[in-house]
Amino acid sequence: MRFVAVACLLCVTSFTSAQLVFEPVQYQYGGQNPFYYGGSNPRVIARANQPACGDYGRVHGWAFVSGNDITHREVGTEPLRVYTDCVGRGFTNAAIYGYSVDDARNEAYQSVPLVFRMRDLLAHAQPVSDGTWVVPPTAPLNDGGGTIEIKPYVRPAHTPHPVLIIPKEMLDQPTPAPKKVALWDRPRTDKQAS
Repeated sequence: MRFVAVACLLCVTSFTSAQLVFEPVQYQYGGQNPFYYGGSNPRVIARANQPACGDYGRVHGWAFVSGNDITHREVGTEPLRVYTDCVGRGFTNAAIYGYSVDDARNEAYQSVPLVFRMRDLLAHAQPVSDGTWVVPPTAPLNDGGGTIEIKPYVRPAHTPHPVLIIPKEMLDQPTPAPKKVALWDRPRTDKQAS
């Protein structure tokens, strides 16, 4: 019995000592030349990770490098790239239409649940090789959210009626006499006397 108790204790402590990591909401992707996307389409992320013109001119971390015997040009950054599901199904750079990084962040935070149960989050946790469990930021939304069970109201066959009980001794008591209140009488003046 002692062996079983110790084994159960070790199992419980090993489960509770596992680290639980909640992933932050992500809307910035890419490395040196980041792009911003707040939606949930993985094809948009894969497309935006590819260079716009292939790998031509992309060496040593530069966005574009070209040169000849006389000149040498280096471009370190690309224009701002913001993608949204509202423009071109997510494949069009919406920054040219005025979308900003804040718009991508707002779109990303819009899909995060504000009210949830902890057991719903833990049910969607995924184990990682080092023993930690990772919870994605949109975990409860993966199964369509919560449910509400609606049942018809069935009236009981016998409904109790309220009963008013007045003790008989309370009815036989005399009504108390009104209390006398002393009034302050002001002294009369000559004008009031006449």
